[in-house]
Amino acid sequence: MSLLVLENIDKEYRNQSVLNGVSLRVERGERVALIGPNGAGKTTLLKIAMGLEDSDGGSVITARNIKVGYLSQDLKEVESYEKSGERVIHYEKVYRLERKLRELKKQKAEGSYDSDAAKYKNLMDEYSRLLIRYETMDGYTIETKIKKILLGLGLRQESLSTPLSKLSGGEKMRVSVARILLEEPDLLILDEPTNHLDIHATEWFESFLKKI
Repeated sequence: MSLLVLENIDKEYRNQSVLNGVSLRVERGERVALIGPNGAGKTTLLKIAMGLEDSDGGSVITARNIKVGYLSQDLKEVESYEKSGERVIHYEKVYRLERKLRELKKQKAEGSYDSDAAKYKNLMDEYSRLLIRYETMDGYTIETKIKKILLGLGLRQESLSTPLSKLSGGEKMRVSVARILLEEPDLLILDEPTNHLDIHATEWFESFLKKI
């Protein structure tokens, strides 16, 4: 199954061709590396693939209903993306579900709806629905995954909830990498992700990518 297909992509900047008829296909389970000198158009191609920049010709096709994780090499872009509020991170969704399940469980224990069969049924139906969703999102194992990724990248638990603007350059990239990995996307698009990582974090990250 093709997750991403780029066909005959063209791009010019100030009448100078940067990309000329570039085609690329990424299949599920495949790893693809873009190699070239600075200014060859690697970042431009990735931005076009993500829909962050328009091409002057060609087409981009992304498989339907897949989750795409994108990491820019530009820390300002990474930070501005967070400020835009566009990303609601996977583990945050899990935590919200967990809180809601606790609330419903508390209501059930308090017997709030014992005298109203219809309301009690609605409560139990909602609890069952959310529990299935929680299990589907690996709610019972999310903490283990978080600790594994944080340890590998040399981060503290509180780093995940710290605004990127308050972190150093290296920390911003490590936190961004951690957040994307916790999303467990179907397609990972990484633009020089090791630029701001130390040797330990880089080695761990490379090992992690080989296993997924």
